[in-house]
Amino acid sequence: IVAGKIVHDTIREMQKVEDESLLEAINSQRFKNLLKNLTFNYEELFFEDNESKNFDEIKIYGNKGEFYLKDLSTGTKEQVLFALRVTLAEKILGDKAFLILDDAFQHSDYDRRPRLIDQLFTLADDGWQIIYLTMDDNIRDIFINKGVKREDYKMIGL
Repeated sequence: IVAGKIVHDTIREMQKVEDESLLEAINSQRFKNLLKNLTFNYEELFFEDNESKNFDEIKIYGNKGEFYLKDLSTGTKEQVLFALRVTLAEKILGDKAFLILDDAFQHSDYDRRPRLIDQLFTLADDGWQIIYLTMDDNIRDIFINKGVKREDYKMIGL
């Protein structure tokens, strides 16, 4: 019983440290800047109740007000989660890494897509290696038009 309690307390302490690390990343200026650059509207992500880390209680704040993350469009959710992935990867690895994206902006509206792809090129300029897979002709064409001016861009068509 004593050993079980020690294991339980140790796991709880590890979870607390992990939660604090996640909150630190979410509250970082890097995440906030990336979130704003990707969503064009939202600036901050937070838990409505800091005691409960329930996905349903995550809120997002921006120039249009506060909303629950679960109530946003699929495209906006993908943009928020993309910003979070990049921020957490940098925090965990301590450096830039690589991304393999499979139509990550497929659910984003057509007006936002060029700016989202610009953000991918900005990440690449910052040292990220990016592979973007798409079956969407519009996204492919945007990449072609923006990538043709770059030396480090390579498109492979199948």
